[in-house]
Amino acid sequence: MQQDNGENAGLRALIGIGLLGAFTTFSTFSLDTVLLIQHGEIMKASLNVFFNVTVCLISVWLALLIFKG
Repeated sequence: MQQDNGENAGLRALIGIGLLGAFTTFSTFSLDTVLLIQHGEIMKASLNVFFNVTVCLISVWLALLIFKG
């Protein structure tokens, strides 16, 4: 087995925290939406999608404004 001397720490963090963390968050969001639809809560499912996407986009936009430069 090859010894890791820390050179791959950034890549491991990107995959472990970034990619997998985003995947589980998106999976939870998707599951919540599907369950709402299955229970006939179409309006709640629609609002869930709308507000999650809207708040996410606004947050990214604000972060870019604040930290740009």
